[in-house]
Amino acid sequence: MHAQTIDPRLTRLSYSGRNLLHSCPRKYQLTKISKAPYEAEDNVTLAFGTVVGLGIQCVLEDKQWTQVVFEMFMAWNLADIYAEEERLNKSFWTAIFAVQSFQSIRTGPLADYELAYFKDKPAVELSFRISLPNEFTYRGYVDVVLRHKITGQLLVLEVKTTGSKYVSEASYKNSSQALGYSLVLDSIAPNESEYKVWYLVYMTTVQRFELFPFEKHYSDRAFWIQELMMDVQRLQYYEEQDRYPCYGESCNSFNRVCEFFTICTMNTRTLAVAYNEKEMQDKGEYSLELSLLDIIQSQLDRKDI
Repeated sequence: MHAQTIDPRLTRLSYSGRNLLHSCPRKYQLTKISKAPYEAEDNVTLAFGTVVGLGIQCVLEDKQWTQVVFEMFMAWNLADIYAEEERLNKSFWTAIFAVQSFQSIRTGPLADYELAYFKDKPAVELSFRISLPNEFTYRGYVDVVLRHKITGQLLVLEVKTTGSKYVSEASYKNSSQALGYSLVLDSIAPNESEYKVWYLVYMTTVQRFELFPFEKHYSDRAFWIQELMMDVQRLQYYEEQDRYPCYGESCNSFNRVCEFFTICTMNTRTLAVAYNEKEMQDKGEYSLELSLLDIIQSQLDRKDI
């Protein structure tokens, strides 16, 4: 079995994709190579998360409030400015309220931090792509990187929104997403041994932020790399066996039935959309292009592990 026979769409890993792979390999496969019967999230939910994140970034860049609102308005990609998800309290107007609420956090817990810069640009939406063996890749981005005004220690601010009325640190503390951030931070401050990750979670139904701060160490990166390669090997094994297992415990998640529930037992060739190399090639421009070998060498060169 040669790795190059794997559909290229399955070799493009990300944080959300790995979570999907862990929850149900069959859903991961079908999500990548077929057309879902219906959208997993409504458009209002997607638009809301986008404009809240953008608005917070604008505030951190010290833009005037009128400019913040204008950029949020331009990023609201729905034709109806009054579109809303009433049950979850999501709309363009509640997004503005959320960003207004962030002002107290900006002048409170984040008062001693300023935006970090990377290549003379504010460190927001920093994207990266890692080249892995056998033409696999891992892609991701960092919402915001801040720097302490006195100590210089870096802090990643990860913005999340949720319809839940309660959130716990258990949802974020051991997230592999935070460990992957060290790849970007190492390029900004290569001599640091620790960094912080703060999850800023906005609960839409109660219109309140919760802040979860965590300390991370660059030595944890070695475990993250090992786990990433385990997922690569797992995908190669599934291809070799010509079978992606279906995990029944994931057929119903977050009070929603999986969109592939009634068809996942069908023949894959029947469900797959043909791969068009020209249309589906990765055309993204990344802030950082890295290779696994370079990352491993960087890890070995560090004197603090």
